[in-house]
Amino acid sequence: MATVPINAKQILEIGCGKGSSTLLIAKQTDAKIAALDNESSALAYLQERLHKEQLAERVSLTCASMTALPFKAKSFDVIWAEGCVYVMGMQSALSSWKPFLRSNGVIVVSDLVWLNSQPEMAVKEYWQANYPDMQSIDSRVALFDELGYELIEQFSLDQQAWQNYWQPLKARLAELASSISESQAVKDIQAEIALYENETGQNFTYHYFILKLKECK
Repeated sequence: MATVPINAKQILEIGCGKGSSTLLIAKQTDAKIAALDNESSALAYLQERLHKEQLAERVSLTCASMTALPFKAKSFDVIWAEGCVYVMGMQSALSSWKPFLRSNGVIVVSDLVWLNSQPEMAVKEYWQANYPDMQSIDSRVALFDELGYELIEQFSLDQQAWQNYWQPLKARLAELASSISESQAVKDIQAEIALYENETGQNFTYHYFILKLKECK
């Protein structure tokens, strides 16, 4: 939260899942947090974690779709949407969520982006099949400006962060391989892991954008 340039009092986290980011946000701020996800079992797990960490009084949980947020307009200083914007698409998400931000409000989004206009063919084919809306950083920044947001900070995951994601996934998959080896889901995950293993850091990355509502003139 150090890169968010306001003292937030009300934060909405969209796509909170089981709450890894929720707990971090709660520990690093004094804000009231509304954590939203459409998976009730994930929210039940998060509720237990919040009670264990004695954070439940500041975090409210809502089971709802990100496409129809059940909140009043101008309710939040910050909207945090990590790893979920692809569900709606960047343009649709930022347009739909904008009314829920207060004046000078901030939104934090993350997304897969191209680093190269001519990526390796295998990489290009994989992401065209799995995330056809994937764009370059410059294209995303242009979209933000068009939608009325000012880019105030951006950064990418480093190679170690990628490894922290796919290496445990690979290990877990190896444990389960004998019992579910014919599963299409397993094959899909194996293909994704192979992509990460061979990635040189020149084709794509996972990028964070911190955006602020432009002031009305």
